Amino acid sequence: TLHKHGGSMKKLEFALAALLFATPTFAEPAPETKEVSPATNSVVTLCRTGYYNRESVQCQTREFLERRGTDLVYLVRRDGGEPAELVVTKDLSTKVRPFPPAMYAPHSYFLQFPLHVGKSWQGTFVQTSGNQTHQRTRTAKVTGYEDVMLKAGTFKAYKIEAYNQLSTAMRPAVEIYFYCPELGVICSYESREFDIREEVVATSRREVSIGVDATR
Repeated sequence: TLHKHGGSMKKLEFALAALLFATPTFAEPAPETKEVSPATNSVVTLCRTGYYNRESVQCQTREFLERRGTDLVYLVRRDGGEPAELVVTKDLSTKVRPFPPAMYAPHSYFLQFPLHVGKSWQGTFVQTSGNQTHQRTRTAKVTGYEDVMLKAGTFKAYKIEAYNQLSTAMRPAVEIYFYCPELGVICSYESREFDIREEVVATSRREVSIGVDATR
């Protein structure tokens, strides 16, 4: 009995030693993301289909042009046509969208840098499309920092969950989107209410391709 008890004690001592000297492993902490710094001549290619009907495809390219004050300006070409300007804030929130044409005052409140898990924000803006004007309020929160699997690969990304409330609607549209710091874009976006689904489908040093299911 003493021999068996001594053997059990030895096993317990070895187990405790293994726990004490083992290298601890921790989940990778989510860094705080600063504002976007796009490279000159960086290109983004977007292809659009419907969320429910994916047979019709429209493509456009975005090429970073310049900083204009605190805003970022991109040249957008749709299906090889003439370029038009896309203007976003330093937080990648849209101010002027060429395709389909729309203006957002002051901007669309998609992101608010720096990002970190748990951060939330809310903003009310006026969206003007042609002769129609609507007031919307976007309420967003960073709910995670995780791997997002895209057709282009797997990237670390901030997950944002948002409500987009039209002032005249009973219920808001639910939005889920991911911001990939490595790519400098919202690399995945989904909203059934808006009939939209998008994700990055290809990347290169000078080009990022995004598949978008419908217009915002």
